Amino acid sequence: MSESFQGFDQSYLRAIPAALGPRWVGITQVPPDIADATLLDLSHAGVRALHFNMFRGQIDNVDGLVAPATRANAVAGWHAEIYADAAALAPHVDRLTRMAVPLSIHHLGMTEAGLPALLDLVSGGIKANATGFGRVKMDVPGALEAIAARDPAALMFGHGYSLYPSRPAVPAGGRRSAAKGAGALPGTARIVGECAGIL
Repeated sequence: MSESFQGFDQSYLRAIPAALGPRWVGITQVPPDIADATLLDLSHAGVRALHFNMFRGQIDNVDGLVAPATRANAVAGWHAEIYADAAALAPHVDRLTRMAVPLSIHHLGMTEAGLPALLDLVSGGIKANATGFGRVKMDVPGALEAIAARDPAALMFGHGYSLYPSRPAVPAGGRRSAAKGAGALPGTARIVGECAGIL
C-alpha cells in the first residue's frame, strides 16, 4: 500500500505483487491525470485499488477522489480506499453511497465523532477496514459491535502492509491474523471471531 510520503512512485508496486505471489495485491496513489494505459499496466502488475489519504492531506476533500476513483473502476475494475476522519465525510454520505465504485473506509473512520457517519456509510453499502486500532481515538469494541449490527459483512479484517524500507519483512505466511492482534482489546477478539463465522 502506498503511503503519503511515497507520493505517486509506482516502481515497488510493479515488482512486489509478482514477487510475493497471487495472494498479494497493490493499493496505490495516482495523479488525477494518469493515463488509462498506465492504469491498465498497473493492474496487470497486480494493483487493484486506489488509496485516498484525506487524513494526512494527500487530497483536500471528497471532490478529489470521486472522478479518479470512478475512472479507475471503469478502466481497470479497481475499488477505492479512503483514509479519513469519518466525521469529515458526514456531509458527503449520500454522494459516496451513490457511487458505483466499491469503497472502504480505513481504520474504522479514526474517531468516535466519526462513528455516526461511518455507520451511515456502512448502511449505504460501504465497507469498514477494521485495522490500525492503535492509531484510532474511539471505543474499538463498541464501534465493531455497532458496525456488525448494521451489516456484519461490512467489516473487513486483515492488514495492508505499508512498504517502509526500515520495517521488518512481512512474515512468509502472508497476512497476520486480525484476531491475534485484536486480543489486546477486551471484547474485540470475540467480535472478530463472530464476524468471521458470518462471512
